[in-house]
Amino acid sequence: MASILRNTSALLIAHLAGRILAFGLLILLPRYFSDTEMGGYLWAVAVTNIMAISVVFGMHVPLVREISVARDKARDYISNALAIRILLSLLAMPILIGVVYLLDRPQEIVSMVIVLGGTEILNVIAQLFRCTFRAFEEMKFEAIIVITERIS
Repeated sequence: MASILRNTSALLIAHLAGRILAFGLLILLPRYFSDTEMGGYLWAVAVTNIMAISVVFGMHVPLVREISVARDKARDYISNALAIRILLSLLAMPILIGVVYLLDRPQEIVSMVIVLGGTEILNVIAQLFRCTFRAFEEMKFEAIIVITERIS
């Protein structure tokens, strides 16, 4: 019971901190961006989130489940998932940049998409570790990753 309470508390704290940091970002950004720049930023976030969905490919829940069932095969599962995500990232990023250039967006937005796309790829790889920590019931490490991700 103590393990469940400890893991739940760690995740709750991490997600609350993440939400508060995201909310703070949404409050601060309009102070430094004009209306047009803010719209471009939100467009870039939306486009890169679509890319991230295609790279993640719905592997979170099955990966956690399979690692939890067969912990001795965790290394194989993680290495296979990492290979798939790297391959999909290498395919998705040029497509994303091509779409942005095809839509003839300003250079500022192209730069935002490239930076946000790179951070999404790092986030997708970090999510693999979060899946591993969740499967091994070590939520404190997942909490650290979530908070670090939000701060960055």
